[in-house]
Amino acid sequence: MALHSDTDLYRAIAEFQKFVARRAPHLPRDVKRLYGERLVDESLNMLVTMRHANIAREAAKIPLLEELLDRLEISQAILRTLRELGHLPNTAFSEGLPLVASIGKQAVALRNHFAPDPSPAA
Repeated sequence: MALHSDTDLYRAIAEFQKFVARRAPHLPRDVKRLYGERLVDESLNMLVTMRHANIAREAAKIPLLEELLDRLEISQAILRTLRELGHLPNTAFSEGLPLVASIGKQAVALRNHFAPDPSPAA
């Protein structure tokens, strides 16, 4: 049996966390407290949520994957806001886009895989 940390989605989230860890220290002091800390917290919580989802069985994964997608949306909104305010260079923002996209696609695919198939009423 593979470890929960052996999945592609878990590794993508870990890469996103490294991206955040590289970028957050370079934010201005006041922005770092408001947005940087939240971004770090969300990336850490995404890893923990994914761990729980990997350990959960079948349909129990669905709410955890939904939570992961919510946290990803928050992180993406923070990154977009930082870029629009000029606190995150476009190059840094574009570096994070493939990570966010990969996490989103994989989480949606997993959620759809474990979602119960709505069968038509007979």
